Amino acid sequence: MARQAFILGGTGQIGRAVARNLLDQGWKVVVAHRGQRSLPPEPVERGARISILDREQPGALARALADGTDALIDTIAFTQLHADQLLDVQGCVGAFVIISSAAVYGEGREMPMTEDHPLEPVSPYGISKLAAETYVRLYAQLYGLNTFSVRPFSLYGPRQRKLVVYDLLCRAVDGEDPVVVLGSPEVSRDFVFVADCARALVILARRAPARGEAYNVATGVGTHLGRLVPALLESAGVEATIQFTGDIRPGDPLRWEGDPTRALALGAAFDTPLAEGLRQTAEWLLANPRDGTEATPRDSRRRTPVQT
Repeated sequence: MARQAFILGGTGQIGRAVARNLLDQGWKVVVAHRGQRSLPPEPVERGARISILDREQPGALARALADGTDALIDTIAFTQLHADQLLDVQGCVGAFVIISSAAVYGEGREMPMTEDHPLEPVSPYGISKLAAETYVRLYAQLYGLNTFSVRPFSLYGPRQRKLVVYDLLCRAVDGEDPVVVLGSPEVSRDFVFVADCARALVILARRAPARGEAYNVATGVGTHLGRLVPALLESAGVEATIQFTGDIRPGDPLRWEGDPTRALALGAAFDTPLAEGLRQTAEWLLANPRDGTEATPRDSRRRTPVQT
């Protein structure tokens, strides 16, 4: 009998990548969405089913999962907003997976960071993700909820319409010259291709103990902006000069690298070469032009942060 997954947020970048991986492995996939009117064109991967879920209604999630599911995957911060509904579905879910973030670590004290690194977020985003992790870890301890968290580092890839890789690609393709980069060429991040992240989530959903633990989604290798930006231009077939502002925002660490050992031990792999990941990202961007509602390159060039 085919396994089934229920994805909260399956219309976004991570959710669609996870859905595609699950479908390719023969899983049945149900994608929860907040309303029919807000569905984008081609909202989910072909083969997945959409379930309209009114998240504000008490018991809505339990009703949607009344027949049970092997994996419940939260990509949309449902846990932070509706933690009270988690106990309602305890008997309906094989494993509950929440997408957290490396932002829970805050300033990195040592590199690469393991899951045991101190959790000291320095942004509201990081605090909210840590709150979600705390909820599910507590529920695992008190009530036996089968759950775990994943902490992606700097995700990039097709369908991402924000953050540094997408922003720089857009501006390069739009003809900006020089391409202005907010930051120093010495700033380093651990860039993870979204398809590698999706495969890891599926593997962990099947193999993780799910007792409230966390897993880094990381390559373990930092890439300096001084290397990333030329590689981005090459992936898009663009020739342009590069200008770094040298500015580093308060709270932005110079280095940011994760240790993936715990996830690798269960069979995950984060091995897509950066050049190949950037090539696929640029190929998607060129085939899917912006819809005109996003910021123009000149509007956004000084405001796009280096992602964590």
